[in-house]
Amino acid sequence: MALGYYSSKWFGLNWAQRTSVTLEVGLQNSTLSIFMALTLLSNYDMSMMPAIYTLVMFLSAGILVRIFSAQHDKLRKSEIENSVLAARML
Repeated sequence: MALGYYSSKWFGLNWAQRTSVTLEVGLQNSTLSIFMALTLLSNYDMSMMPAIYTLVMFLSAGILVRIFSAQHDKLRKSEIENSVLAARML
């Protein structure tokens, strides 16, 4: 997820796009690993590790959503305050 965040930052994506890439990288990798273990390899024993990875990824994605939501709310609040101050100056 960190690689997804910093690579999207390096490519100059905006905040919303970086958030999306960060979450998608982690969540899609977990789904892909389970798919590969169960269908391509037909090995249920090998699907246990991706299942654990998926649980960890959903937990960390939930934490990141909470952090990113707080940052978004903070940015939104400052934008509103700045627009109110600019309107008062007119």
